[in-house]
Amino acid sequence: MRVISGALGGRLLVSVRGMSTRPTSDPVKEALFNILAPVLERARVLDLFSGTGALAIEALSRGAASAALVESEEQACRVIRRNLANLDLSEVARVYRGPVSGVVPWMGRHGYRFDGIFVDPPYRRGLIVDTLERVARARILEPNGWLVAEHEAREWPGDSGPWRIVRRSRYGDTGLTIYVLEGDPTARPTGQDPEGRLSR
Repeated sequence: MRVISGALGGRLLVSVRGMSTRPTSDPVKEALFNILAPVLERARVLDLFSGTGALAIEALSRGAASAALVESEEQACRVIRRNLANLDLSEVARVYRGPVSGVVPWMGRHGYRFDGIFVDPPYRRGLIVDTLERVARARILEPNGWLVAEHEAREWPGDSGPWRIVRRSRYGDTGLTIYVLEGDPTARPTGQDPEGRLSR
């Protein structure tokens, strides 16, 4: 497993042993970050169900300013911290150990705000819709912000509550759904150009 592109392109990442953590494949990661390229520069990102930290690290490599990574498993948290240390990212990234269901509301109460959010939970547990609801209630996403959900290609999540889907893509067995939050009256939803890329 490696960083695909950006300042850290080609650098290797440590993996989590066993099958409890499912890393995003390189082709899916490359496709996703090509889509997000226009909105990554200086972005503050949140990586939920972080696993190895690969998505947050890729975002930092491609110009994001900072990252918060949320993971409940201690072994995975150790791997994330090791990857961050190996890549000299410990000053711009922080790991929060705990369930997303608890950490997201806590972040909301303490005024955390992000420009973009990655959600890559275990499959077949209904966690994407649950996480969308928690993020909306916590108000941790800035106006004009985005949220990317990774899921099985055959199980497309809906546009729950105030969320609007702006893009869906399939890469083999993996699906990506990109949302913007419409519930904030000050928000100007992220648009798409004719080629389907996100734009401010």
